[in-house]
Amino acid sequence: LAPPQERGRAVGTVLGALLCGILLSRTVAGFVGAHWGWRAMFWIAAGVMIVLLVVLSLLLPKDPPAFEGRYGTLMASLGRLVREQPVLRETSMIGALQFGAFTACWTTLAFHLDAMPAHYGSDVAGLFGVIGLVAMVVVPAVGRLADKGSPQRTVLLSSIAVLVTYGLLAVIGGSIWGLIAGFILLDVAVQSGHVSNMTRNVGLKADAMSRLNTVYMVSRFIGGAVGSTLGNLAWSLWQWPGVCAVGLLMSALAIAVQLRPRASSAKPTGAASAWSWHGRRSGRRP
Repeated sequence: LAPPQERGRAVGTVLGALLCGILLSRTVAGFVGAHWGWRAMFWIAAGVMIVLLVVLSLLLPKDPPAFEGRYGTLMASLGRLVREQPVLRETSMIGALQFGAFTACWTTLAFHLDAMPAHYGSDVAGLFGVIGLVAMVVVPAVGRLADKGSPQRTVLLSSIAVLVTYGLLAVIGGSIWGLIAGFILLDVAVQSGHVSNMTRNVGLKADAMSRLNTVYMVSRFIGGAVGSTLGNLAWSLWQWPGVCAVGLLMSALAIAVQLRPRASSAKPTGAASAWSWHGRRSGRRP
């Protein structure tokens, strides 16, 4: 719904709110789990979803779909988008690797806290969500920066920041204060990369934003699942140093994806220019 020149800011605003929900959910879940058990959290979440179903059905703006074909044809077009859009392939790979590095750390946090001399419980692990709210303040500013500057450069800087953060966590992550500092930096770095990746994607093709977002987010959560799996495996074998090694590896791969040699391409990356280029070549709507 945002005009092209304000899409980075709009993406930053929405993702800042999303991050707030993600982080505070950890705090709530940690408190509920510690006092009433994990099953209570599922009942509470189910009730919240029912409330949201009613509220969103009343408040969301109507947005009739522009696509008139079959659902199968629409889904098949995702593969064509991946083939035709090198920027989408790059942002999807970077997003997957960054989120994998993120989840490797977060899914093993409770194990690491429990293994510390103070044996911190799930309620303390949940409080790390509140600590991560620092990133919520930064994310909208990154969106505005992406509108004015180069989101591609911001993504690269975020991957470097993730790499540096894991180096710090490997050194000072054995203390509670070192862990707090590292998680703040990790949240800020990963979410900054996420906003900048999505800002790059929404400028690719004006009539395919939802499909571009589908490819990107599915790729990102596949990376998150892989990161969680590798993080848990590394913890079972090498404890916290192993988890940090997973994060270092995935963030280094994200940097490698961005620094690899690229073939020159005649396709413009802006939404309007992409439409006109495709239209001139094919004579049809993309």
